[in-house]
Amino acid sequence: MKSKKIKKYLPWAILALVAVFLAVLPAVARSRAEEAKVSILSAKAETGDLVNTLAGGGTLAAQEAEDVRLPTDVEVTRFLVSNGDLVREGDPLAEIDRVSAMAAAIQVQDALDSLAQDLTTAAQEELALTITAPTAGRIKAVYAQRGDDVKTVMLRSGSLAVLSLDGLMALDLSDDADLTVGQSVTVRLSDGSEYPGRVDTVQMDKTVVTLTDDGPGLGDTAVVTDLDGQLLGSGQLYVHNAWDVIASSGTVVSVNAQEGGRVYKDYGLFTLSEMEHSAEYQQLAVQHRDYEELLTDLFRMYQDGVIKAPCTGYVSGVDKEIATNMSAHGSYTIRLLAEEAPEPAFTYEIVLVTRVDEKGNLMGRTSPWPNDINDPTQLSILLASASTFLQSAEEVPVSISGAEGLAGQPQPGDLFVISSNGEESQTIYVGNVGDISSLLPTDITIPDIFTIPSFDFSGFAFPGAAPEEEEELFDLDGSTLCSITPNETMTITISVDELDILQYSTGMEAEITVDALPGQSFRGVVTEIGGVGANSGGSSKYDVELTLDRSPDMLEGMNTSVVVYKDSITGLLIPAAALNNIGSRTFVYTACDAKTKQLSAPVDVITGSSDGNLVEIVSGLTEGQTVWYAYYDSLSADPVHPS
Repeated sequence: MKSKKIKKYLPWAILALVAVFLAVLPAVARSRAEEAKVSILSAKAETGDLVNTLAGGGTLAAQEAEDVRLPTDVEVTRFLVSNGDLVREGDPLAEIDRVSAMAAAIQVQDALDSLAQDLTTAAQEELALTITAPTAGRIKAVYAQRGDDVKTVMLRSGSLAVLSLDGLMALDLSDDADLTVGQSVTVRLSDGSEYPGRVDTVQMDKTVVTLTDDGPGLGDTAVVTDLDGQLLGSGQLYVHNAWDVIASSGTVVSVNAQEGGRVYKDYGLFTLSEMEHSAEYQQLAVQHRDYEELLTDLFRMYQDGVIKAPCTGYVSGVDKEIATNMSAHGSYTIRLLAEEAPEPAFTYEIVLVTRVDEKGNLMGRTSPWPNDINDPTQLSILLASASTFLQSAEEVPVSISGAEGLAGQPQPGDLFVISSNGEESQTIYVGNVGDISSLLPTDITIPDIFTIPSFDFSGFAFPGAAPEEEEELFDLDGSTLCSITPNETMTITISVDELDILQYSTGMEAEITVDALPGQSFRGVVTEIGGVGANSGGSSKYDVELTLDRSPDMLEGMNTSVVVYKDSITGLLIPAAALNNIGSRTFVYTACDAKTKQLSAPVDVITGSSDGNLVEIVSGLTEGQTVWYAYYDSLSADPVHPS
């Protein structure tokens, strides 16, 4: 009977065992597979260089277009480029009227002379400064002493001294003091002295008690009681209505302030010397440098006769109607000889308009050009003769026709050059004598053709002449001639978290790879760091711009990866994968059983910098010491055993 039961259940038992085996088999297989991925590696702690890097990414962008400025009053006669043209740095962009360039240079020189006088005046101003009290009060603290540097005192104490302006000191009590405004109290200082006090204000978070400023010291700790002696609280004394004596620079020459003393309005507290130049002086100096640069540019334009490209790139914004309009209208500014006189020229005459009657008839003085000089471009010689001739010439009726550059009727004081070859004549407006007298100072060295001497026209009377207006400086802004988008470099802007932004600085080098250009890397430099962050997800992000040389295959919008090299250190290095962490403990294994692959002999270490692959060991290991660690490699079928 028992044998029959065994035979009956045996097939079912076998089937159950097979099912269990099939269920366990995948787990066993996974375990063996996972075991096969584990490698045991070793490395020696060795001294080496570790480069700290910062990573980011962005897209390629062309550099911002650079505007080519056309100085005020300089006339363009012809454009030499069109929109879309590729130009190299120094290539000519447009031809200019040289006369207008020199006329602008003369006006810029006038502006420089005026600024130089203003700078001299500002520099000669008394730089010593006496700081006075704004009103009567009591000196409660003096931080500056004779010989002190003002900036040092300001950084240390926040002021040179502190004045009390309303005769009161104060201290704050907590809001649970249960006092009322006007209530009398007693204030006891740290030295035991007592002063009558008064509740000045009662607010939601504090109560302010005031007392006299004659005696109590700034910063002293005081105890407040009611008139019955019950403790109300304590606090630190401060000036109720304080005035901080502040300055920005200089050295303290004398101190007339004594702590505790009374002062009256305009009382001299401190005298300072060696003050830095005022903001006005610094602004004038910057403006003077701007005019110096503009004058250099104008002389270069005159010499070349063209405006040149400031960089290599593509041209945009060209409006060729500018040149047409300028040629059609001219400019009503001081003109030298705009064009050469008709050839052959025999006579030249200077005309100075002295009066204009009600009918528009002109009276003036004339001076013939010496016959042995027949070069009309030698304006310096022509005008040098004018002073003598015009002062002795008689006033006669004159006729001015075809005056180039003149807007409207000639006025008293206008100066003209008339050239004639016997058949036709040409009249060119030179300027007004008010301008001629200050065209260029005699100490400015430029080519003789532009040397314009000073003239004394003070003896000339010009009836009906308008009163002289206050001179305005030459306009520095000018206008935009065109724009050039550089094509030799490109930029990448990466977004950096606020926790990392202080690690960046301009000039840092970077390695850049472009997704669309595999196998290549490019050198970049950090050129700009944004100073204003944009909040994103509770953290501010800052833009960091990098610049790199453009390769022919680079296109705007291509994705890039950026590795910025921060710094390099030399230290004891091991693979970062060898580190183990349990809680706050960091350790490495220094031994391994070759048969069982069991790691042992853990050693605690202190780490330093890391680049993600290697880590600096500050303490815990010595040079040449071996560390062991498990490495999971999905490509390895067999574990690597130490040799």
